[in-house]
Formats: sequence, structure tokens, C-alpha cells
Amino acid sequence: LQQYLVEFPDGRVQCLPLAWDTERKRWFHLYPNEAIPHNDFLHWTGPFQNWNYMCAHCHSTNLRKNFDLATNRYHTTFSEINVSCETCHGPGSLHCQLAESWSPFWDRRVGFGLPNLKDKNSRVEIDTCAPCHAHQRIIHAGFLPGDNYLDYHVPSLLDEELYYPDGQILEEVYEYGSFVQSRMYRENVRCSDCHDPHSCTVKFKEEDKSRDKKSEANRIKDNRLCGQCHTPAVYDTPQHHFHPDSSKPGTLCVECHMAENTYMVVDPRRDHSMRIPRPELTVSLGIPNACNAKGCHDDGSKGETPEWAIEHVEKWYGSKKREPRHFAHAIAAGRAYKPEGEKLLVEVARRREPSGMVRASVLLLLGRYLSHRGCDAWAMIREGLEDSDPLVRLASARALDPIAEARARGQMPAEEADALLLDERVLRLLGDPIRAVRFETIRVVAAVPREAVPAKHRAAFDTALEEYIKSQSVVSDQPASYTAVADIHKNQGRPDAAEKEYQKALQLDPDFVPARSHLALIHYERGDKQKAEDEYRRILESESRRISQFAPSLPGIHYSLGLLLAEDESRWDEAAEFLAKAVDATPSNPRIRRNLGWLYYQMGKPELAEPQLVEAHRLAPTWAEALHTLGFFYWRQGELPKALQCAERLVQLLPDDEGAKQFLMQIRAQIDASPSDTHP
Repeated sequence: LQQYLVEFPDGRVQCLPLAWDTERKRWFHLYPNEAIPHNDFLHWTGPFQNWNYMCAHCHSTNLRKNFDLATNRYHTTFSEINVSCETCHGPGSLHCQLAESWSPFWDRRVGFGLPNLKDKNSRVEIDTCAPCHAHQRIIHAGFLPGDNYLDYHVPSLLDEELYYPDGQILEEVYEYGSFVQSRMYRENVRCSDCHDPHSCTVKFKEEDKSRDKKSEANRIKDNRLCGQCHTPAVYDTPQHHFHPDSSKPGTLCVECHMAENTYMVVDPRRDHSMRIPRPELTVSLGIPNACNAKGCHDDGSKGETPEWAIEHVEKWYGSKKREPRHFAHAIAAGRAYKPEGEKLLVEVARRREPSGMVRASVLLLLGRYLSHRGCDAWAMIREGLEDSDPLVRLASARALDPIAEARARGQMPAEEADALLLDERVLRLLGDPIRAVRFETIRVVAAVPREAVPAKHRAAFDTALEEYIKSQSVVSDQPASYTAVADIHKNQGRPDAAEKEYQKALQLDPDFVPARSHLALIHYERGDKQKAEDEYRRILESESRRISQFAPSLPGIHYSLGLLLAEDESRWDEAAEFLAKAVDATPSNPRIRRNLGWLYYQMGKPELAEPQLVEAHRLAPTWAEALHTLGFFYWRQGELPKALQCAERLVQLLPDDEGAKQFLMQIRAQIDASPSDTHP
């Protein structure tokens, strides 16, 4: 396909929604079934269709965006408009200098003056391809072929709604995130084993000039590509794939092991995780499988259901019931914040899935269940902080995000949060050799004031913080960069500097939720509750008007506004409405339920308070604050046996806490002084 660009006077180049199908010779709309309003991010004039930021990085050579915030203009330059030799091989100046010199065309210090993409370590080549073949964030400028990918980029993990829970591609995520899940990646297979980067073709692909072929994969006529490594006599036979008719689907390896999704209407792409079809996950989780894919066994009238596929798979290959439960169940539960999610995620983390991408995603989801140092989630995250895979280390650091955010918002006692954020294993990552790990770590640690950081780690703290702030310039055309710097200033006690940075973010996008919600916190901390409320309400108003990338943030806004209103007794009813909306959106969040239950109790509505407090404790049975609140509620309601159970459990959780001991003694004394029929 060909997309067409429109240059604007301010240097912005925007992608039109109409594109040209180069194979069928026709025009088509990239969003044929969507009505996209002018104020939506996906509108062709919006930021998601901006070539300078979204496209040029991978579709040109030596790009320099040159964005100027003061004038809100781009002065973008590039060496070549397309992907040239130097994109993959790096600058050729030294190579040419060696060739033109009188010395031999080689130097013992710099070799041929180019990175060795044929290095025996396949990661050199894969890391060179990844910047244009991954769904990612850029964290530092200046990547050159041969550099470590994670020093300049952070790929998206499986915690997001970009992949199915089993790691299959869902949205347009390109190839890297899938490939690093695969056994091929772990066995040192590299991109050029299958692809010819100079002709942009797959090896052994048959030339086919017909224009009615929808998929490039349809031109792959046999299994020679896979047969380079997998013995054809074993795998390229009906005894393996059980599809005797080679004229029908099912005999090509890619049809079963590299499922195909079509993006941008006409662009089919294969899943590079190269997985075994699992129809049982279709039954349990609604995840697609290759057997029942469109064009294969998809005729329900013939009984070709996922259950039918399971029956045949078990008949041919045996039952998988003795294998550990697939990690997809844990990831699905963690994404939905289900109560059983922590247990399932911990089980997967303990058995150490071979894929670093999967381990990283599991640990990141465990961060949603992180409440205190004694919980199982923390035990696994703490192990992940020392994992040999940098992707796992950075995910383990990022898993502390909810703790850092709760501390910054005053929703978690500082001493509780700091016990996690200032753990020795966390602080050691401030000096990690991989930049992405350092950046994820400093982001969460900087939620703590510098003076609270142990003295021996302050130099590493300062160095990482300075590097992190400077690196935000790589995305200076995005409001998130200014918000990141503002958050640092805010958490380090510099509210005026923070407000200036938040305003820069809102200058780029007045409806950028993180900047406006954090600005509301600044107003609140200054004592201007009305301004804080106005900011929260503006967010809710703007998000109700458009399709939004920030929909997942809205429960947090409802929660924050509810807490703010709850400080005024005359507005408790309204506060309860907003907290209830937050609970409805995130029903498995124990902290929100605990606060809603406590508000109901203060409002004199014990019948509404009890279910919220009970559920908060059920969701987080080792969270002392929820347990204490429930016990206090029962005590004040006169339900002493239930209060006693809570108090005894609280002392078990906090054996050295004098307050917990006093609470237990008080309840026991009251029971002893009561008539015998109140005794447990």
C-alpha cells in the first residue's frame, strides 16, 4: 500500500486516511467502518497520523525531527527519504575513508568501519532490525546499528491490549515482540535466516505477478524455508501435519505456526512467535487458534468448532493435560485484575517461563497486586529485579509504578511505599548497564525525595536522574516528555517547576490526561481544592466528548475526584458516586473499595459499607490497612466476634505493631466484660 502525505505550514506532515492498493490498483480508506471526529487522535490531522513522529523514524534515514516548542513547529530533516544502506549498516564515512586510504582496507581498531551484523551473537543483527520492527517507546537519541536495542528503546510487553493473553499478535505490533517470545530466538535464529533484507523478500518465495493475491504468504509454495533447520523427512510429511492433500491449507508450516492478521485493510502480517496451535485456549479464553482460522476449519455447519479441533489435536499429538497450565490464563486474569490473578501470576513466575518477554509481562502485571513487603507479588518482583534478562529487570522496576503513583498522590503512607521503592535490589538498578533498566528504575525511585535515598546510592540516583531528564528531549514534540520531567520536579518538592512543565505538556495537548491530573494534585497540595476539582472535571468532560487513548485512566480520575470531594462532608453523596464509578470500572482494586466502604461508614450507611470492606479484604487478604478497617468497622457496629477475628489476623500480619496489639487487647477486654452470649 501507499499512503499519501500533506505538508502543513508549521512543518507537520500528516497522513491521509485514503491510501493506494499497489496490488489491486485501487483506492481504499484505512478506517472504512469508523466515523472519526475531527478532535479524535486518529483523525488524519491528529497526532496519531503525524508523519514526523509516528512514521519517519522507520521510513527514512538519519532523521532529525527538530521540533521547536516555542513556535510549535517542525523543521524535520533526513539524509534520504527511504530506508537506505546506512539505516542498517550505520554511517559509511569511516568505511569510505578506509577504502580511500593507502593502508589496507581494514583497521584492527575499527575493522571495516561498519558494525558486524554477521556476528555469531544473533542479538547484534536482531537489535539492529528491532528499532523499525517493534511496537516501542524511544527513550534515547542516537541509535546506530550494532548498539544495544534496550539502550535506546523499550518494547511493549504483553500486559497491554496489544497481544492476546497467550502472546499472539492482536494489534499492529510488528515482529520483534513476537519473535523474542519464540524458541527460534532462544536458539540463536536471526532475521536474515529467513529474510533477504536487500530484496525485501522471504527466502525461497516464488515469484507471482498476479494481482488477485491478498497475501504474500500465498506465494510461499513449500516448506523449504523452515526445512533449512527442521528436517523435512520428519516435519514436512502427513505423519506430522496430518493434512494429506497438499492443494489445501494445512501443509505449509506457516499456516499452523505463524498465523496471519491483516492490518491497514490490505496488509497481511504473520505472527513471529511461531507457536503451537492451542484450540483449548479458544474455548477457555476466546483466543483464536490456527486450526479454526478463516480459510481453514472454520465451517461450523460441519462441526468444525474449537472443541472439534481439540479432539483432533489430542488424537494426533496426545493430551497436554499433564503440562503446566498455559501462562495465558494468568495474563488474562492479571489484565482483568481478578482476585485469583495474583496466585496465577505467581505460579507462572515461579516456574520461570523460558521467554523473557513472558516473564517480564507476568511480573509487570503482578505490580497491580503489590500492596506491602509481605505479599507474594513482591517476593516474585524482587527476584525479577536480579534477573539476567534486562527486559525482566526493567519490567520488575516498572511494576513499582502503582506504589510510586500512590505515594505521589498521598494514597499510601510514605513509609509503606518507601519500604518497597528504596529496597536495596531496586536501588542497585540505578547503576544497571542497560539504559532502559536505569530509566524505569529512576522513574519510580524519584517518587521519593532525594534526601530519603540512602547516602551510598545518591550518586547513582543523581546520575540516572540527570540522564533521564536529558533524554526526554528525544520526544520533545510529545506532552508525555514534559509530564515526565514535571513529575520528577513535583516529587522532589519543586511544585513551581513542575507546574511549568505540566503547562508545556498542555500547550501541546490541552486534554492530555496525565499532565492535567497531576496538575490537579499540585493545586490540591497548595490548598486550592477548587482548582484541583476544576482540573478533574475538565478531564471527565473532555474524555466524554471523544474516543480516547486515555479511557483506562478515567477510573483513576473518578477515584481522585471522589477522594477530593470526600474531604467536604456536605459533598459526601457526590464523592460516593465518583468512588462507585471507579469501583465499577476496576472492581478488583482493593484500595478503591476500602475507601468507598469507609466513606459509606462515615455516611452512616453500614449496609453499603460492609460489602465493600469485606471485598477489599478478600481481594488483598495480606493488606493490613484493609483488614484493620474491616475490623474497626465490625467493632464500631458491635459485632465483636467478627472484629476479634480481624484483630487476631492483623496481629499475625504485623506481629511487631503496637497499634495492632492494642486493638486486639481492646476487643478482648470488651468481650470479657460483655454478657457471655457475645463471646465467640
